[in-house]
Amino acid sequence: MERVPLINLTKKSARNFFLESESYCSIDLPEYFNFKIWLTEISKFTAGFDISKAQEENTSYIIYNNKDGKYAWRKFQFIHPIVYLELVNKIIDNWEFIQKHFKANQVDKIHYCPIFKKESKHKKQKKTQILSYLEDIEKESIKKSLKFRYMSKLDITDCYSSVYTHSVAWALHTQQVAKNNRKNRFTLRGKKTDLPLIGNDVDFLLRAMQGGQTNGIPQGSILMDFIAEIILIYIDKLLGDKLFCEKIIEYEIVRYRDDYRIFTKEKNDNEKIIKILSEILIDFNFRLNTNKTEIGEDITLMSIKKDKLDNIIYHIGTDKEIDVYRLKRLLLDVLNISKIYPNSGFILKMLQHFNQRKFYNKNINWYKKQIDLLITILLDIVASNPRCFAVVCVSIFNLLPKLEKNKQKYFVDTIYRKLKGINNIGYNEIWLQRSLYKVDKSKGYEDKICNVVSGTQNESIFGNHFITDPQLKTLLDKNNFINKSKLSKMPKIPKESEVNIFANSDLI
Repeated sequence: MERVPLINLTKKSARNFFLESESYCSIDLPEYFNFKIWLTEISKFTAGFDISKAQEENTSYIIYNNKDGKYAWRKFQFIHPIVYLELVNKIIDNWEFIQKHFKANQVDKIHYCPIFKKESKHKKQKKTQILSYLEDIEKESIKKSLKFRYMSKLDITDCYSSVYTHSVAWALHTQQVAKNNRKNRFTLRGKKTDLPLIGNDVDFLLRAMQGGQTNGIPQGSILMDFIAEIILIYIDKLLGDKLFCEKIIEYEIVRYRDDYRIFTKEKNDNEKIIKILSEILIDFNFRLNTNKTEIGEDITLMSIKKDKLDNIIYHIGTDKEIDVYRLKRLLLDVLNISKIYPNSGFILKMLQHFNQRKFYNKNINWYKKQIDLLITILLDIVASNPRCFAVVCVSIFNLLPKLEKNKQKYFVDTIYRKLKGINNIGYNEIWLQRSLYKVDKSKGYEDKICNVVSGTQNESIFGNHFITDPQLKTLLDKNNFINKSKLSKMPKIPKESEVNIFANSDLI
């Protein structure tokens, strides 16, 4: 089945896409999380709330993910379902207009990677998006080495948290039109004055998601990826027009969200394009990440991420060669790489690969002291790469049954204590709870979502100050986004397929 860009879908198909669980929340969660039925149930309420008051307080639920085990944190938001559904409805009601926006702003020399509908053979939406990145960015970049001599790699610093919400209206209607008509449907309260612009309605809803703030949009939702694309493809058009005026024509650009790769025959042209792009981005409250910007002639090598390239010759060996000592050596190598590249995706892929090949399940001589060391090394890897926690949990909880009961309890308590010692680990608490759910239910968790899973959270995790219908409020208080049946049938030991979207695949 061929990948279908989201923007090419019909209104009905696009709406169904946005109501998928992964579209609402694209961060990796245990399989017992399911937002689709919950959203569909809430969508039946077309009244019983006052969106104009949604901006008065924080309505969305926020969790944090620690990126490096220290002070680099990423904020994820579970958007209030009513505000989310209002935004979906607004977009679908104006779907043809938005489709024309994407078509009108596409530039021949600027290739962007669109959001694709999940392919039927893929279990998760995220797999389709990652494969599109690998195919459209890495492969296309390498091909361009035959035509161009220079390539620059750059991205926008903290793109989503830098989005100026008013810029959605600028992108959809132009800045001048948007500034001359700032009305939105939610504050007009039925007045038959000038019709509000869709961009202003979207702007209002984005601010309603985050306490009225105009800076930033929520992270962790495919719908927000789509909002970002509305702005970024307009920037593509502004850039293409400016380069035409400057008579710079020997170039091509490949963009995946906020990552840019610029190809030119002359280095001077590349530097000019970077300068012009930077100037355009500043008008939208964006800035290029100077620490990640690089320009060079080795297009093929530059097309591959540095952490992946540095370890491309990494050799695991055949299954028959693996014993506990070689596995320990491999994990020590991964630990060393993790210190050089904190928060590296390559580390995650390597650990996933160990799980996928079921190294921890093999009938080999598992010496108790070596198991202790393997678990200790895995915990050290997590210390500098917390994003690996879910994958490491699969490894550790497959190793624990090989130890005596008292030793198992010791490591369970150690894992719990170590994670609690890291700041802002709400996201990893979710996976810790998944791993311990049928092992030790006595452990407490700070995150409200974990308490929803355990059944101790008896009110909505969202700010419902703008909800006026008692029935809707009661429904929201139930937090029915946990599949209780799946939770009860969940295996005691986490399976590799739960945390690896490329399970049973030769991709690494």
